[in-house]
Amino acid sequence: MDTLTEKYIKNHLNDDVFQLALGKKHPDIDIQFALRQISGYQNIKRKVPAFTEFEGLLYPTHISLEQCSSQSTAQFKALEISKLFPDNFSLLDLTCGFGVDAFFISKYAGHAVLLEQNKELADITKHNFSILNKNVEVINIDAEDFIKSNTKRFDVVFIDPARRGTKGEKVVLLEDCTPNILNLLPDIKKITDVLAIKLSPMFDIKQLIAKLPGIKNIYSIGVDNECKEIFVIMDFNSTEE
Repeated sequence: MDTLTEKYIKNHLNDDVFQLALGKKHPDIDIQFALRQISGYQNIKRKVPAFTEFEGLLYPTHISLEQCSSQSTAQFKALEISKLFPDNFSLLDLTCGFGVDAFFISKYAGHAVLLEQNKELADITKHNFSILNKNVEVINIDAEDFIKSNTKRFDVVFIDPARRGTKGEKVVLLEDCTPNILNLLPDIKKITDVLAIKLSPMFDIKQLIAKLPGIKNIYSIGVDNECKEIFVIMDFNSTEE
């Protein structure tokens, strides 16, 4: 990012993005990039205010920010995962995206590896975590490819599968998510005893219990009396229902 574009972003962080787009032309700056950063900052300021305490973060496209967790739901998941481990634990996030969940979970972790298959998003997340938490490694790779080649064990694996079909439609079956958790389970069991899954509130809890062996807890996470997520923690060593 050049100096003039950076200065423009800082000067207009709290201005109306639509009005900025219609206003004075600035041939000396990357206006499209600047407007995306301003819009992203404003979105995250509402959704994840903790991120705006750090200077120099970059923001991806609108859809990536819409799909990420809110601060309150991410903090809840991080706390529940941390209760399972007395000391710093190792974390593998198979689908980190913008990294909101990973940021809050990694506060409790001794080391974290985050995977993101989209190169542009992976580069942004890698840059941000160099500021947010340097004890995190971000890798641009597909979850399935990493799982098949990895031999290292992790205390907990976290996954937030994409819940959109090939035509952009919402899906509510585990096998229709990307990546397919059911197909990955045998390989995931080889590298961890604990799997944490973030899902849409549309998912049928009875279906989850029937298809996912080793469920320890299922949480319905609500914010302002609205269910936002279903959160599942699986313990492959547990004999309790």
